[in-house]
Amino acid sequence: SEVLREAMEILDQREKEVLSLAFGLEDGILYSTKEIAQKMGLKRDKARQIKELALRKLKRNKKLGKMKI
Repeated sequence: SEVLREAMEILDQREKEVLSLAFGLEDGILYSTKEIAQKMGLKRDKARQIKELALRKLKRNKKLGKMKI
């Protein structure tokens, strides 16, 4: 949705990519943390940390209003 796209503007490129893969925002395919790490050349724990940080940023973003994450 447009609200989500606007809210994701606060994320850096790597955070956007991780969330896009995790939630299938680009191609509809949900990737596991392990798969995301492999695709991006990261360790699994680093991919998990990036995902958690990005979700925290979105939860604090007032643009999302009352959307549930």
